[in-house]
Amino acid sequence: MAGGLGLICYYAALASGTMGVVAPVTSLGVVVPVVIGILSGESPTGLVWLGICVAIVGIVLTSGPEFTGAASARPVLVAGAAGAFFGFFFVFMDQGSEASPLLTLWAMRAALTTAFVVAALVRRTTGSLAIRDVGWVVTVAAGDLGANLAFGIASTMGYVSITSVLASLFPVVTVLLARMVLKERLRMVQVVGVCVTMLGVACISAG
Repeated sequence: MAGGLGLICYYAALASGTMGVVAPVTSLGVVVPVVIGILSGESPTGLVWLGICVAIVGIVLTSGPEFTGAASARPVLVAGAAGAFFGFFFVFMDQGSEASPLLTLWAMRAALTTAFVVAALVRRTTGSLAIRDVGWVVTVAAGDLGANLAFGIASTMGYVSITSVLASLFPVVTVLLARMVLKERLRMVQVVGVCVTMLGVACISAG
């Protein structure tokens, strides 16, 4: 439920807002597993703490936030909900992965698939999904499954407060791919953000 609701809120926020607003708000949902991890007894070193803080700042900068008076409050609130759901997903995935990352992922996907199929049957619509879109859907699903499985395995090897921060680097990857594939120009704040994020990752790894 946490993963599914997070995705629904994330795409809804993207549909009604801009990536510059949605991405940083969503990525800050990483605060949830960090706080829960600390409350459950995790004790990262001082260098790791520094790396976590630096990485979070870098994630926000890389997204190139555009918080202006013209921005609607709705996508910000929906993105905040997405971030919270993703944060709890990290926590639950970590707990399930202690028994089996693959089984946890399989159970999650089976539950989500069932829920979405039932919703499609009740509403009698596939959301304008056409046959030509199936290939892209499978590609996206495969990437999402691989990412979640990798996170589940990584969470069994270290603190969820650390792995969740590293797993929340998607704005950095998105910005870099947009530069390479779509030839989008990076703003100076985004260049600084990439450098700051990499510095945070280096601190976390060294700690």
